Amino acid sequence: MPITVNVLDLVIDLSLELLVILVIAWLIYEILSMPRHMTLEEIEAQIDLELKKDSTDIT
Repeated sequence: MPITVNVLDLVIDLSLELLVILVIAWLIYEILSMPRHMTLEEIEAQIDLELKKDSTDIT
């Protein structure tokens, strides 16, 4: 009994797999391109810098 492959089914399967791969790649890209959150030390340094700038503006 010969095995027959429906070309349309094969194309649809491959395109769905490609779509899944593209969606996963897009999600990974979005996660990696998200702005990173500042650490507590960076926030404290930014606050200190702003306070020093404000104190020099007053005098």
